[in-house]
Amino acid sequence: MNLVKANIGSTVQPHPLIRQICDPVLHTIRIKDGAPSRNLSIIYRSDHYLSRAAKAFIEQIQEYFQS
Repeated sequence: MNLVKANIGSTVQPHPLIRQICDPVLHTIRIKDGAPSRNLSIIYRSDHYLSRAAKAFIEQIQEYFQS
């Protein structure tokens, strides 16, 4: 939000969060047709150690997107 306030960036946030912030400096534009989507990629070096937590995270992400 600091980058948005400084006119350096923009963000997509849920409407209830924007209402809660209630900052008169911020301007909102409602997205009407279709929700934004995104792709998720996990990039890591295969020649470096991968912790158990990182492996578990990757497995959970894979399971989530396979269902």
